[in-house]
Amino acid sequence: MIRLKIGDVLVEQGIITKEQLEKALAIQKQTGGILGEILIKNSFATDEQITKALSRQFGLPFASRTNGLLVLSEKDSLRALLPEDFARTHHLTPLFIRDETLGVAVSDPMDVVTMDNLQILTGKNLMVYLAMKPEIAQMLDSLYGRSGATTEELSEMAKEAAVKSESTVPVEMVEEKADLDKVVAEAGQTQVVQLVNQIIRQAIEERASDIHIEPFEDIVSLRFRVDGVLHEKPPPAKVLAPPIISRIKILSKLNVAERRLPQDGSFVVKHREQMVDLRVSTVPTVFGEKLVVRILSKQAVELSIAKLGMEPEQERDFLKAASYPYGLILLTGPTGSGKTTTLYAILKSIQSAEVNIMTIEDPVEFQISGVNQVQVKPQIGLTFAAALRAFLRQDPDVILVGEVRDLETAELCTRAAMTGHLVLSTLHTNDALSAIPRLRDLGVEPFLISSTLSLVGAQRLLRVLCTRCREAYKPDRSHLEGLGFVYSEPFYRAKGCKTCFGTGYVGRKAIFEVILLNEKIRPAIHQNVSVYDLKKLAGESGSLSMKDAGYLKVQRGETSLEEYLSVVLMEV
Repeated sequence: MIRLKIGDVLVEQGIITKEQLEKALAIQKQTGGILGEILIKNSFATDEQITKALSRQFGLPFASRTNGLLVLSEKDSLRALLPEDFARTHHLTPLFIRDETLGVAVSDPMDVVTMDNLQILTGKNLMVYLAMKPEIAQMLDSLYGRSGATTEELSEMAKEAAVKSESTVPVEMVEEKADLDKVVAEAGQTQVVQLVNQIIRQAIEERASDIHIEPFEDIVSLRFRVDGVLHEKPPPAKVLAPPIISRIKILSKLNVAERRLPQDGSFVVKHREQMVDLRVSTVPTVFGEKLVVRILSKQAVELSIAKLGMEPEQERDFLKAASYPYGLILLTGPTGSGKTTTLYAILKSIQSAEVNIMTIEDPVEFQISGVNQVQVKPQIGLTFAAALRAFLRQDPDVILVGEVRDLETAELCTRAAMTGHLVLSTLHTNDALSAIPRLRDLGVEPFLISSTLSLVGAQRLLRVLCTRCREAYKPDRSHLEGLGFVYSEPFYRAKGCKTCFGTGYVGRKAIFEVILLNEKIRPAIHQNVSVYDLKKLAGESGSLSMKDAGYLKVQRGETSLEEYLSVVLMEV
């Protein structure tokens, strides 16, 4: 049976005219919007009329609060069965559970993929109802505890904003006249406090590393970064953004009245018996302050070199270089690739009462017992280079420098390594051996590099497949062989379940390129040979490339081929 399009159904039922449909279709062609939303916006039809028409078209019962079908039963069971993120993303709400049947209200009856995923996710047969999006959102607020007070706060603050709003000019284009007492009072209101607490709690429970709150002209964006990927979340109302940001600034001991300059702060929360560090950064934009909260859980990071994801030969080379009494170990990779965690793990492997370890970092990510850690403060002159010079008068055995950014720091690192210290640091390059021309570009002499550099490594992070829902498949042989890989099977790919919040991945694991310098590579560095020739020498010495190290994880089913290709082949 071929169903008529919704526009034709509405015309047939006399809800809209042909002329109104043609006008709406013309608007849709220009804007790419959804036809139903265009009809509602132009007052050609109401949300209820469109949903009822869909109900009749698909033979599904229409559920609303008015007819008594949109009612939640056994909220605890429903919350346990269906993740909030899945429900809100797909605009659906569970209603009841009866034996092996789940009652669910949806807004889009044609989204069969979501229905299939919902059935797989819950393991239940579905009894489907149609409902309007706003009412579904209200039911989700009631089910997951998001609105209650938040909805009331929105109503009150929206009225106040409507009365007092005199201009739509962006914040930075008008004279700043913020009433500090009013800002602090709004940020301290119960509803705002509860909403901020809930955002932080949800981010921690979903294993997010960052919370992004971003104001735009008409809306506020709320996003969580989970396993390196940003995911949109149901945002607060635009009028709630200033008090939310002010609340977080108060917790971080930042200047609430200052909205024109970037600020950095931090605070600590306790979540399920563990302490979580939250690093806060604000930046002024044309529509208000953008705020990012970095979430650092000490319990979430296991500082063990055996747990990092290195292949056995790579771990052996790292431990060998770390056992040297002096030398320079450099780790490369983009921001957020886990370099600091790896360096911390190396420090833990050599830490003892006989070893004096000192670090200079920006910022100090995690505090390690027994290690002297210093945070840079450029505003008072405490730079990497200044701290490193001071360290050399502190009788250190091992020095960790957070990053080599300039010639002065680079030369101090190489000279410290030459004078009997083990030095660990990081550089921003695309691969391990590119660190050598980078040092040359900074101005370090080739003889210093070749005589002090012990090991150079690079790393990236790959998302790890959820073991509860990953599915096996046979990869395309010609595709793999075209990439230069040996065919093997089975491979595994992401599917999605409630354990992984529908993403198909849980956590990340590092892949490495580790090159221990030897008698072939050192003379080549001294002779200024190209990176290409250095890579050939490293391959001849048995060093495993990042490309091959990542492919091993794909073959073992630790990650998917798609994730591997998105992270590795584009950069190696």
